[in-house]
Amino acid sequence: MVNLKTEKSFKDKRSREIPKEDWVIFKDKHESIVDADTWQNANNIRQKKRRNKADSLGEPHPLTGLMHCFTCKSKMYHNRGIIKTTGHEKNYYTCGKSKHGKEFCTDHRIKGDVVETLVPDTLKKISRYATTNEEDFTRQVSELFSSQKADTAKVGRIKLKASQARYGELDKLIQRIYEDMVGNRITDKRFAVLSNQYEREQSELEHTIKKLQADLDSFDDSEDRAAKFLELVQKHRDFSELTPTMILEFVDRIEVHERADRRCKITTQKVDVFLNFIGTYFPPSDAVEREPELRTDEEYKKYLQKLAYMREYKERRKANGGKPLGYFTGPKPDDRTPEESAIAEAEKTQRRKEYHAKWYQDNKERLKAEKAAKKLNQSIAV
Repeated sequence: MVNLKTEKSFKDKRSREIPKEDWVIFKDKHESIVDADTWQNANNIRQKKRRNKADSLGEPHPLTGLMHCFTCKSKMYHNRGIIKTTGHEKNYYTCGKSKHGKEFCTDHRIKGDVVETLVPDTLKKISRYATTNEEDFTRQVSELFSSQKADTAKVGRIKLKASQARYGELDKLIQRIYEDMVGNRITDKRFAVLSNQYEREQSELEHTIKKLQADLDSFDDSEDRAAKFLELVQKHRDFSELTPTMILEFVDRIEVHERADRRCKITTQKVDVFLNFIGTYFPPSDAVEREPELRTDEEYKKYLQKLAYMREYKERRKANGGKPLGYFTGPKPDDRTPEESAIAEAEKTQRRKEYHAKWYQDNKERLKAEKAAKKLNQSIAV
C-alpha cells in the first residue's frame, strides 16, 4: 500500500505530485494474489517487452529487446525483411549507437539465425546438467555468486560508510550554523542559504543511503538462486521450441562482443547469455574459457589467400596514385612527340569512322530484312 503520492496546500487545492523516494510504502499490507517471484517475473517481462509492430515478414523477432552491445551496453536494433533488389532475406542485429546518437559505436553485427540457435543450445546444456547433477550445480552456483557478491558488497559497503559519515557531518554543520545564528555571528539570510544547501545535500545522501542499503540487502542466497532456476527447468522441460514467454523467463539479456576480424565473412565472435537467477553460468564441460579456433579447412584457407591478395592489391594501387594497375598499356602521351600524337589521333578517328559506317550498314540490312519478312507474313495471311 502506497501513501503520500500527492499533497495539497490550504492555499492551493490542486494536487501536487511527491517524488517517489518520499512515498510511504507499507509492504505485505494485503494478502497477495500471486507469489512474489511470479510478480517480479511478470514485471521483468513487461519491462523487456518487445515492440508489437510486425516487420516485413509478419512478426517481430523473439529476441528483440534482449540483445545488447557489450561495448556501450545499448540495445541492438533488429533488421529483418526482404531485399528488393536481390530478393534475399536479411536477418541480423546491429548496435543501436552504430548510426544513431552522439556517441557512435561499431555495429557489432550478428546474424539472427546464429542467436536463435545459440540460446536454445545453451539452455539445453545447462538444464541437462542441472537436472542430472543438482548438488554439483547448487555448489557451483554458490561459489560463483559468493565471489561476485563479495566484490560488489565490498564496494557497496565503502560507499555506504562514506555516505553515512557525510550525513553525520552535515548534522553537526547545521547545528553549528544554528548556534552561530543565535549568537549573532552570522546573519539570518546567510543561515537560510547554508541551511537549505546542507538540507538539500542531506536529502540526496538519504536517498543514496537507502538505495545502497537496499542493494546490499537484495543479495539472494545463492542456493535459493539455484533452486529457483531448477524450478524453472522443471516447469519447462522441452526446449525444442522456445516461446517468447519461455525466453523472457530464462534469459535476462544477451551481450554481443565485436567480431574477431570485422573484414572477414568467416570469423569468430563471443556472445554472453545472462540467464535469470544464475547469470552467465557454464557447465563443467564448457567452463574452460578459451578463444575458439579459426577454421582450418581448405575453403577458409582459400578465402584468407584471396583476402591477402586483395589487401596487397589495394596497397599497390594506392602507391600507383589510386589508378588501376596497368592502366596505361602503351606509351604515355607526355612521352610521345607531337607528330606521333597527331598520327595516333588520326588513326583513332579513322577507326571510329569505320566502326560507325559498319554499324550503319549492318543496321540498314537488318531493317531491310525485317521489312521483307513482315511483307511476306502479310501476303501469307491474305
